[in-house]
Amino acid sequence: MNIRNDTPDSLAAATDVVSVIGDVPFKQPTVRQVLTISNMHLSERTERFLLQTDAIDWPVPGGRYCDTGFFFHVVVENGVGPDFAPNDLFDVLERAHEMGCSKVLFDVFAPKLEGLTIFDRMASGQTGTALKRKEGKSTQELDLERGRQALEYLRDDPSFEATDDHLSAAVRAVMERLATASSRQEKAYSVRTQRDLQCLADIAAASASLIHWPELYPMTMSTLSLANVQLSDVSWYDELGDRRNAARLLEAVDEAYYRMERAISLSQQG
Repeated sequence: MNIRNDTPDSLAAATDVVSVIGDVPFKQPTVRQVLTISNMHLSERTERFLLQTDAIDWPVPGGRYCDTGFFFHVVVENGVGPDFAPNDLFDVLERAHEMGCSKVLFDVFAPKLEGLTIFDRMASGQTGTALKRKEGKSTQELDLERGRQALEYLRDDPSFEATDDHLSAAVRAVMERLATASSRQEKAYSVRTQRDLQCLADIAAASASLIHWPELYPMTMSTLSLANVQLSDVSWYDELGDRRNAARLLEAVDEAYYRMERAISLSQQG
């Protein structure tokens, strides 16, 4: 079957379709009700199951909420087997449906709801798993992870090389683009500038993860030290009238500073 038809008439028709689609206005976003409720309406057993099981394997669609709770889509019928939701969980979902809510957020800081079972674990001698959550990673561990992620991201570019020459040249290229953006003082460059600042932070974070061999990256460390000084001379964000853009740029600058100073500090320790 020949499904291709590039005659003038077909092309004109396609153009008309595109123009019609382009004129369709955006639809209004859907606003949904969310029931925010205390984790104390979940039994210890249910909460332990949710903490120890990947969300994709939960009986009800949902996921973790930060490190303080859980988020669920409301279902109106309980399933069977692996799709069977514990009674304490389903009781809350059922109440949420009755209240016209399509989502439920369990949170340790949320209020309790009258009429639902409350599991007083302290009184029963049980300590809720919400109070025993795994502690977050240390700043050092998070920085190491950030460095590994940055290095992986940079390696997505086939031309990237984790060498002293390549990294130092990349830093110089970013600083040249930032200097150009600063001299133009145009708002249109704010998004591009944020991207360049993120690139600078990525290079610095990746460099910090490679600092186990500081003698192999002398030019990179020297270039980062110079960039750390030069960045203070860039003042494009002072020219932006949009406070939101200015705030985003300042945040990106702070992140770049932090990553560069950490890489420089680690190289000096080595």
